Amino acid sequence: MPHLYDSSLCCATDQMALHNILPRFKFLVLQVLGAARLPPALIQSPRYPRVGSQLTFIARNLSLLTLPRPWLSIDIGCGSTPANPFKANLSKGVDILGTDNIHILSADLSRDPIPFPDSSAHIITALDFLEHLPRYSIKNNDACFPVVEIFNEIHRVLIPGGIFFSRTPCFPYKQAYTDPTHVNVMTEDTIPLYFCVNNGSLARPWAEMYGFTGSFLLLDQAWCGSHLLTIIIKH
Repeated sequence: MPHLYDSSLCCATDQMALHNILPRFKFLVLQVLGAARLPPALIQSPRYPRVGSQLTFIARNLSLLTLPRPWLSIDIGCGSTPANPFKANLSKGVDILGTDNIHILSADLSRDPIPFPDSSAHIITALDFLEHLPRYSIKNNDACFPVVEIFNEIHRVLIPGGIFFSRTPCFPYKQAYTDPTHVNVMTEDTIPLYFCVNNGSLARPWAEMYGFTGSFLLLDQAWCGSHLLTIIIKH
């Protein structure tokens, strides 16, 4: 008996169809990976400037911050060590994995709130974290949008005038897609348009249609390699 997938059983029509489909499929895959150039109508070149390092980006904004010290900084999705790029007096972290570190609280931020009181943090950071949040989920039998909810939580926990700093691999760079756990691909317009006010002619954040209840002001945004660095202020 011939093997079930013996190529000799394929008719000429099937072979020709496969021959025609594969090049198109390959081009689609290359588009997704960022290795092929998309038509200009579908993509714009990054408009925000580039910086040499995260340190440079933070240094140029540090003098603009008028928050009263001492500062509390919370690093969400921190892993085993909370980042503290603004040199806050007290640094805490939140991560899905449990740890013995007394400065790290455990929470699944795709469904749980940030485990800190309202208006308690001066700075919240998210370094290579936002891209791991699912865009859509079910909670208590209702549809929810974890990315929108995390911005609600960030707004809730920050003091008025507090800042949120994110570092995220973004479209159009392939690093936004390469990791299979990157399920939330963002662009340089996502945070300014959907979560900020007073950007151009925009009156209200677009994410209000999805349940966003806060508002931020964009302080600064720049590219560092394939990562987008963003600082927004609680409005």
